[in-house]
Amino acid sequence: MAPEATRPAGEAIHPDAAVARTGTRRPRTTTRPGPTHIPANFSTGEGLVVAARDAFPHRPTGPAAPPPMTPTRPLPPFPTNDPLSEKASVPLDQLRFWHGFQEYARCHARRIRPGPPEPQSWMRMSIGRDWDFSVNAIANSLSEINGEPELRAEFQTRGSGAKAPYEILRRERSRIEHEFGRELEWHSVEQHNKCRIFVRRAIAWQDPNRHPECFAWLVENLDRLYRIFHDRVQCLP
Repeated sequence: MAPEATRPAGEAIHPDAAVARTGTRRPRTTTRPGPTHIPANFSTGEGLVVAARDAFPHRPTGPAAPPPMTPTRPLPPFPTNDPLSEKASVPLDQLRFWHGFQEYARCHARRIRPGPPEPQSWMRMSIGRDWDFSVNAIANSLSEINGEPELRAEFQTRGSGAKAPYEILRRERSRIEHEFGRELEWHSVEQHNKCRIFVRRAIAWQDPNRHPECFAWLVENLDRLYRIFHDRVQCLP
């Protein structure tokens, strides 16, 4: 056996040197951070699981929960009133009104024949020629004059040739108004292909309690317009 080499005094022995001398390696230990400080043997894994569990007691052992969803923009407030707003309820009011008007006209009108009700502000009726000529019932929620609800009974010419028959009828304005029994409003806009001759009435037609009054007024005036313009329209070029 070779004599052990001498080393200078105060020189530290390296762990590998100790292995070379003794032929065995001492287990290396370390201290894990945490409340228990259980030594973990890296060569065998002894104590690692216990140390990790005690060092991080707040971590769940199961699968990680998804992070809470955060909206990218504020959500609109939940409506607390009637889901039908005032604006959205207007077509429904019109549809109910025209249903009632149609039933009333079937029993009381002498000349006009209303068509199927639609959720809109008008109902067109043929006057015995093509659809370029018609009598119309109008139920506006906002009047063009004062912004109040109104009804209109009107005779209308439309299409590319609407101006010519309107001007022919306008020459008979005095006689037509005399036959009707009151003054009429004559409306023609240069850039529009529609001309109207009508009478209007401001009335809260959305109120079901006033529907009979509204129906009677419309039927009376539409029948008059039909009587006055039907024969004249047939004679137009």
